[in-house]
Amino acid sequence: MTRDEIRNILLAHGYTIKSGQADLMPYVYEAAEALIAAKNQALLQELNNIAAKNQALLQELNNIATTDWRSWDRESRSPATFATWAQSRARQAIAQAGGEQLC
Repeated sequence: MTRDEIRNILLAHGYTIKSGQADLMPYVYEAAEALIAAKNQALLQELNNIAAKNQALLQELNNIATTDWRSWDRESRSPATFATWAQSRARQAIAQAGGEQLC
């Protein structure tokens, strides 16, 4: 964000340029820039957290998609058992991601 943009926002929110001054005081810009940098850092951390969750969800979906139920133990080897297992894994992934259960 440029100092012109910062100035315009601050002036729109009640800051004033002192009589005899051509601009806001430098410390005002420095404080605004520090706030912007702190917020950017927080947003970057949040974005990294979301990316990590996304990666974990993709991995879980990949695990479900590539599972071969025919290789399971004979007593648990069936399409119905696989469907139950896949739904359970999907529900668990949704819950871990903080999502809402559909059923």
